[in-house]
Amino acid sequence: MCGCADRWRSAARVWRLLVPADWEDLRVAYWRLLYHLVWATYEREPLLISEREALLYRILGGKAAEIGVFVHATGNARDHVHLVVGIPPKLAVSECLRQLKGASSHALNHQNGPFRWQGREPVRRDPAEGDCVRSQSETTPPRGVGRCPLRVRHQ
Repeated sequence: MCGCADRWRSAARVWRLLVPADWEDLRVAYWRLLYHLVWATYEREPLLISEREALLYRILGGKAAEIGVFVHATGNARDHVHLVVGIPPKLAVSECLRQLKGASSHALNHQNGPFRWQGREPVRRDPAEGDCVRSQSETTPPRGVGRCPLRVRHQ
């Protein structure tokens, strides 16, 4: 015999000593996917008053933790919200946004009366002018109006 079998058994014993049985748990991937998410209230109405603001951030923080998203910074004006978040690769950005908007809208509706977020912009169809999408300038306030201070969460 050439001794290959003995060397193989010896290597297998060393492998079992060095690597625990649950070796798949040792695989760790590093990711840092930061997104600046911004969304507005329905028709940019100034609905985010101070009474709703505290509830909004509590709900957003809780839901973000529940789905595995880390909130780095938050901010808002009376008509829109800013979030800087770390979204894990296993979660689609659209799904994260759907979860955050849904949870916050549901809570704000039940706590403080009617509330909803802006959905997709409607498309105007005018045969004379051709198809066109409503411009953002129709719904966006001028620069400098309604500044949004970000509240940064330090790690």
